[in-house]
Amino acid sequence: MMITLQNDWLEFELDPSSGLWGLQPASGRYPRLKGAGSTVETFLPAGRRIDRIGESHSEPPVSSHVLGHPCDLVRVRSTKEAMPVVLTVDMALLHDAPWLLWRLGVENKGPQAIELGSFRMLEAGRLRRSPSFQHLSGSSGPPAGGLEMPAPEEGVRFFVNGWQSWSFAGSLGVGDRQPRTRLGPLSTPIFINPRTGVPRQRFSGRELLRALRAAAWEVPLPLVVVGGIYSGK
Repeated sequence: MMITLQNDWLEFELDPSSGLWGLQPASGRYPRLKGAGSTVETFLPAGRRIDRIGESHSEPPVSSHVLGHPCDLVRVRSTKEAMPVVLTVDMALLHDAPWLLWRLGVENKGPQAIELGSFRMLEAGRLRRSPSFQHLSGSSGPPAGGLEMPAPEEGVRFFVNGWQSWSFAGSLGVGDRQPRTRLGPLSTPIFINPRTGVPRQRFSGRELLRALRAAAWEVPLPLVVVGGIYSGK
């Protein structure tokens, strides 16, 4: 039986048997997160592995307080015997704010020491389908889930955080491409969404000169910084 928590803003749903959960607006509109879970990467003498909650046991929701806020809290604990660690996830939906908080705990239940590589607090979608994840975790697991979005015409946008001053930072629509920097052919964004095609255009000397003029105050900055360091000023 699914466990459901709800406040004025959010509706949280948990499948106790798999440890996977979903989150959506209380109004039932988009976006909706489905089939999300948490994993931990461990290193053992036998090699590296990634474990997810998988087979689990959940305790009934209880009323509690987190950071001074009243909340409903539910705990999920892995029960898979083959796992070298026991994973525990505490999920808290606050009563007076649109926040879902969760905490991932790891307990070594074996006789030998393990090295923790990384915690993945939230995974859903393409990554959970990847062959490397399935191989390291020893199982293809339940359906991957993902983020369900409304149609682009409903005005959904997302924020891209640029890397320092070298790449674009701002709001993009679902069908938008990440813009190039003003440095043009002298530089490319440090990080581009690998699933989004990059528009190509023929080289233009006129565009190069315009980009150089636009970046006239930016290009010499590395030389000024390095010169200041080595001159001691």
